[in-house]
Amino acid sequence: MAGARPSRVQRVRIFYLLAHLHERRERLLSEILRPHNLTLVQWRILYALGKLSNRTMNEVADFLVLDRTSLTRAVDKLVERGLMLRAEVAHDRRLTELSLTAAGRALREDLLEQNIEMCERLVAELDQESLDDASGVLTHILERLVGHRAGVRRIAELV
Repeated sequence: MAGARPSRVQRVRIFYLLAHLHERRERLLSEILRPHNLTLVQWRILYALGKLSNRTMNEVADFLVLDRTSLTRAVDKLVERGLMLRAEVAHDRRLTELSLTAAGRALREDLLEQNIEMCERLVAELDQESLDDASGVLTHILERLVGHRAGVRRIAELV
């Protein structure tokens, strides 16, 4: 019956499914990253900086919902490999700005294409209406978690 209130189990089930979807997708993504000796956190940083460009460590940590220690460790490795640059912000030397090098941008583009292809394979049989419905549900939940639509729009801009 349309419009019927879902049961408690049905309301919680979506989070159980999302957790498994996230874990299994990350396993597939790890296989793509492994030949490049990248972790999932390092990939998330490369991906985000390709969209956000030149952001401070605090902004990246906040945006990716990463603790500062994990971010610093991952950035250290990316800088060592010549994929990223770190520089003091001129107007506030307490802040550190991050940017991708040419090598970092090239690797990001290569991995992004592989990631997109994987995602396309996973949803290949779904029609537009199903994707729109799923996106609507996930956006609604994310708005409740983030607390405001502007934050969700900012997240969605990274796609």
